Amino acid sequence: MTVLDRLFINCYLDKNQLGVYAIAGKFALLINLFVEIFNRTWLPFLMKNINELENEESNSREIFKLISKIYVFITCIIILILSLLSNFIIKNFTDILYHEASYIFPLLCWYLIFYGFFNIISSTLWKEKKTFYTTIVMFICLLLNMLLNYFFVPIYGVYGAAFSTIVCFIIMLILTFIFVKK
Repeated sequence: MTVLDRLFINCYLDKNQLGVYAIAGKFALLINLFVEIFNRTWLPFLMKNINELENEESNSREIFKLISKIYVFITCIIILILSLLSNFIIKNFTDILYHEASYIFPLLCWYLIFYGFFNIISSTLWKEKKTFYTTIVMFICLLLNMLLNYFFVPIYGVYGAAFSTIVCFIIMLILTFIFVKK
């Protein structure tokens, strides 16, 4: 899903706008450092304790709630800091042609946060052996992303692409949450 936006930008906009979006995306990967560290810590814990969590359903829910709250709190602080520093970061590390990326960069951080949160929620599907729902969710979001990019990139440019990606990751979270509750 994260490549589709660039394909649509390349199709509908000029190469400079594609470069601005790509720069913003590269700097947004700063938050991915935390997301990856979190996932590499959380997932082994989950896999190691999955059998114990199956036997204690109420304890399992509390662990997922706690992990989710910690994740949301820390990632929101990181996004706030990166948003405040985005102008400084982009303007000091890129050419003047790409300074517009400082406005897109904080937006693109959000989809990475939602993806990390998706990993937390979808781990419940692994635990309950319902991973086929993940394929359904991804396919629906892929189609939605194509549709949103088709309509929004020609009108809103790189902001339309960022919006499309964020919306798709939010929908991915919501659908996954619905399947987890089933």
